[in-house]
Amino acid sequence: CMNHPFRDQEEAPDLIISEMSGSGLKIAEDGQTAVTFDDVNEREIVLQARDFGARGKLSATATVQAGGKEMEVRAVLKGTGERWVTLPKDENGNGIADCWEKAHDIWHCIADSDDDGEPEGKYPGDGLSAYEEYRGFFVKGKHVRLDPNKKDLFVYDPDGLAEKARFGPVTALEVHYIDPEEGRCTGTKDRARVVNFRSGFSHLVDQHCLWIKKGALKEPDPFNWGLCEGGEEIGPPRTADRYVLVYVDQIREDLARTVEENRNDIADALRERGLRSDAAWFEGQVDAAVAMTTIHEACHGLGITHHYKSLRETLPKGADVEKAIMALDISPSTGQMNCVMRYTRDWGKHPRLTFKAENDTLDILRGRPWPNTLCDTMDDCRGQMIVSDRETGQIF
Repeated sequence: CMNHPFRDQEEAPDLIISEMSGSGLKIAEDGQTAVTFDDVNEREIVLQARDFGARGKLSATATVQAGGKEMEVRAVLKGTGERWVTLPKDENGNGIADCWEKAHDIWHCIADSDDDGEPEGKYPGDGLSAYEEYRGFFVKGKHVRLDPNKKDLFVYDPDGLAEKARFGPVTALEVHYIDPEEGRCTGTKDRARVVNFRSGFSHLVDQHCLWIKKGALKEPDPFNWGLCEGGEEIGPPRTADRYVLVYVDQIREDLARTVEENRNDIADALRERGLRSDAAWFEGQVDAAVAMTTIHEACHGLGITHHYKSLRETLPKGADVEKAIMALDISPSTGQMNCVMRYTRDWGKHPRLTFKAENDTLDILRGRPWPNTLCDTMDDCRGQMIVSDRETGQIF
């Protein structure tokens, strides 16, 4: 399939005549032909597929006596007149089983089409051709054929951060959590993070997975909670090179300090809601902050930026203000409050900044929910999403 075997092997036919065909049959060493030992009127054989995208043609020849002469006659397929049977049934010759196309309502599709439309995002497609999605992938050691109507994203999540954060439901993508070898997340530099590395027929692009894991800062850096590594281009997944990092220890440290500095204030606010600021409550806050940060940083790998549009609507116009925005001197803590891409801490440093936002982190610790979705309002984070590595992300 598209990500197996993990190591190169000798080329071999996709389809062979199996020894399970029984006795009375001489099968060639390469499994491509077989001859009956005795004269027969009919014969059943068993074919073995050795690739999940296997395709081929089967023909049969009989030696008959006609007019006192021995001659070979090729069998003709009833209904079509063809001298072979296409395996699997593939009337449009695109290399994809017709039954799979019909099951997904894409009958007569082109093998290298990439029209996945759910969820919408900025562009259609997920970088995987229809044939590649049909051929399928190994996911945690189990073969899976994909849905050509839905955008698929592969994630290596060794610390369970993305799965625990419900990254799939939040983004509405079909997220597949894979083992390291299945996404070349093994330390190799050769096509690292590429999930369709066993490509060939109808290949569009080397499509990358996201590698999301816990990270460690060299020294404490308050409220620096995560990083999507890469260059000036934000999204698609190929740009997240190589990791999406979440600084869990820094998150815990910042929340513990904020709670300690505002203990009475937080306790009173929670008491009004019937809650207690005990150890279990604190662990829940850490988990929620880690989940928010995980989705936030991973979404940078999908081309989604901070809430710059709503921020610019809030601020006065000017080159100095724009420069401060891009330098993150002004925090993008504007826009829809429950969106994970909105900053939960404001640090407006620019002299022309005339407002001071509330410290959202403190407000959340007082009882407001942590952001846990993507907005489709002014900043339109959902509309920015780019999955296919054929596309260009946002340049900063």
